[in-house]
Amino acid sequence: MDFSFSHFPFDLVLFGLIAAFLALRLRSILGTRVGVEPAPPPGAAPRPGPV
Repeated sequence: MDFSFSHFPFDLVLFGLIAAFLALRLRSILGTRVGVEPAPPPGAAPRPGPV
């Protein structure tokens, strides 16, 4: 294998850093809860499941 830049795969390191950054951003975005869902009405009862 002939790696450029003194036999060190800088492109793989760069791709790894980009993947880690995207994974952390997705985790921070998808892991947050907004908390603006309305409360259920006071008389609402859970529906019975299928028999």
